[in-house]
Amino acid sequence: METVIKAKQPDIYWLSDRALQLDVHGRVLSSERHAQQLLALWSALKTWSASLDWPSHEWVLADQSITAVFNVPPSSVQFMAQVLRQVAEQTALANASPTPTAPTSRLHTIEVAYGPSHGADFDQVCAALHCTAQQLISLHTQAEYTVQFLGFLPGFAYLQGTPKALHLPRLSTPRSRVPAGSVAVAAGYTAIYPGECPGGWHLIGQAKLPLFNPEQQPPAVLQPGDRVRFVEAGHV
Repeated sequence: METVIKAKQPDIYWLSDRALQLDVHGRVLSSERHAQQLLALWSALKTWSASLDWPSHEWVLADQSITAVFNVPPSSVQFMAQVLRQVAEQTALANASPTPTAPTSRLHTIEVAYGPSHGADFDQVCAALHCTAQQLISLHTQAEYTVQFLGFLPGFAYLQGTPKALHLPRLSTPRSRVPAGSVAVAAGYTAIYPGECPGGWHLIGQAKLPLFNPEQQPPAVLQPGDRVRFVEAGHV
């Protein structure tokens, strides 16, 4: 039986003199409701803090936490105590909401070339799932994914919504090189590697969509709350 985030205040602590982290309780990886609540809370906190005169730089969403990063160290302990209290109240209210309000999102349709010549683990994943190549492709393209958070690399988006049949553990031995654009699954998520790097996810295909450009604003193409659909190359 899955649990959901309970209506109680998060653990709040300082990461540095410019970063304050909220650890949210009740996290279950496979809980879609948890993902919706965390995204709704992140969106609400961004909107809320924008209406205040405080030195917030950004809200950084993670797997089970949200971090407030400040432009400058806060100068008033009393002011930050008030902020902490308001954040805790906002968090408790968002967690108790039966229907979280999702942030405004965009739908990205991403073309993927699937198969062993594009994803080194494609055949092994088929064997692990006891399915054909086309069944694996159909399984991966039938879902609509949500960007839960960004991390690991600039532009690396953790996509929630991967079919349960594809909830595979990470590779026991990570690769030293994963090609840029690799579409991969692991630990209940799907992701696209924005650049060449080491990695331990199962590679099943290749996308050509550029995911990160430091000269654009925002630099990352995929943002938390955005929706993603994959289509097989040649079947758009």
